[in-house]
Amino acid sequence: MIGALNALRIAGVFSRLQHRDGKARYGTFQPRQLKLLARNLSHPALEPMAAFVRETTPFVFEES
Repeated sequence: MIGALNALRIAGVFSRLQHRDGKARYGTFQPRQLKLLARNLSHPALEPMAAFVRETTPFVFEES
């Protein structure tokens, strides 16, 4: 669970840096972070959290 929360937090920070602060370089790190988040959310105990993320941000689970 801690890994999923950390990956979600870092993805949010990268998104903020990219969009609000205009630091486009962080966009190159985002695909890897989203893959880590999807992998962490695949744990059966995190199904409710995965369902929420799937509903609000379905691109996290798309293959790149």
